[in-house]
Amino acid sequence: MSDSLATVSDLEVRLKVEVGSLEGVDLTAAQTYLQDATVLVLAAGDPEWTPESVPDAVKRVVIGCALRTYRNPDGFTSENYGGAYSYTLPEVSGYLTEDELAIITKAVADEQGTGSTFTVGTVRTRSAYSGEGGYWPRSAWWW
Repeated sequence: MSDSLATVSDLEVRLKVEVGSLEGVDLTAAQTYLQDATVLVLAAGDPEWTPESVPDAVKRVVIGCALRTYRNPDGFTSENYGGAYSYTLPEVSGYLTEDELAIITKAVADEQGTGSTFTVGTVRTRSAYSGEGGYWPRSAWWW
């Protein structure tokens, strides 16, 4: 895929830097993070979206995911220095949040005309090893 669903200019505006000012490794990182976010969004939504056809809300999801990764490429969630300093980031970078997945799901539903009846979700089943009503496997070593 050569086109991301958002541009580096979109990212620069949200970074509060002059449009066109990213260069070198910063520009390469921004392009890469936009590509990564695009791949995630297309996998969760409509793989036929293009930069011209993507809904504005979904484009914002791409920018948000890329922005989180640009600002926090290692995915740190908190930082502490003794008892004097503490900083916590609200979300891990590089992945779509539940709210972003809901935005993508709604955009797909709107395109298909299915309204709120379209859902994307997961099904979780209990492990066959969990035993009768318990969460731990019952085995010879247990007793």
